[in-house]
Amino acid sequence: MPPSLGNDIVDLKSPERVCHPRFPSRICSQREFLGIRDRNPEHIWTLWAAKEAAYKTLKRHNQSLHFSPCAFEVSEDFNHVTYSGQRLALRVDRSDSYVHAVCASDTGLLQTKQLLLIVEPSTNDPSTYVRGLLKERIRAIFKQDIKISNDPDRWSQVPKIFAGTHELGPVSISHDGDYVAAAFAYAPASPAY
Repeated sequence: MPPSLGNDIVDLKSPERVCHPRFPSRICSQREFLGIRDRNPEHIWTLWAAKEAAYKTLKRHNQSLHFSPCAFEVSEDFNHVTYSGQRLALRVDRSDSYVHAVCASDTGLLQTKQLLLIVEPSTNDPSTYVRGLLKERIRAIFKQDIKISNDPDRWSQVPKIFAGTHELGPVSISHDGDYVAAAFAYAPASPAY
């Protein structure tokens, strides 16, 4: 699989974060469900964020993929997600206010110094705000004007980042409640354009 990553953020303080009693059974594999009986809602939302991030990682290269949360299984130590025999690397960052999950097709993408992660409080227009933050931070790396666009041929609207006409690397954008998040991986030897 070509390099790919996905991220998801869950605002734990959002009023929408109250778990419906049946929510865990709708998103968890059998193993996960058995392990959450006495867990707090943060654990359930961490599973959700990890599964969303894994889905976004795979969706980039499989347009026909549909999100079926129970089919994505998160390891007990939260370091990988498995889907249909594919094992994806996982990184989870938690605070009192949010859970941020980043999944990658290769563990190396999550361990490189060329991984840019953004988690910040949001504004009234989170999509525009997170794109602006991402462009600003990437512009500082590449010293060139940056463009973020969506592939017009994909209904999923997977974002791509360009310097001129050159795609720079895998990117994922998300927002929930009062937070925005993004993940971007770039090659260490990326030339200056």
